[in-house]
Amino acid sequence: MYVSAKHGVLGLVRTIALEGAESGVTSAALCPAYVRTPLVEKQISDQARAHGMAEDEVVARVMLERQAVKRLIGPDEVARLPPDPGQGRRR
Repeated sequence: MYVSAKHGVLGLVRTIALEGAESGVTSAALCPAYVRTPLVEKQISDQARAHGMAEDEVVARVMLERQAVKRLIGPDEVARLPPDPGQGRRR
């Protein structure tokens, strides 16, 4: 369900960008990779059991292997991201 919702949001953002471009409307989505939340912590322990690995090995070899950012980021880092990446840019 989570992945479907995330893809839905990305589709909406792209549609807004395409349909709003001629009117100067822009859109953006922040996709911060893995954030260390209670849900992710549970996934780490579940994956460790499923793969017979230590939790730090699961993070490195299963979760972050294909990610650009090779660490779990904290919720505080996401909270500091700009709410409007285009803020201050008007036509």
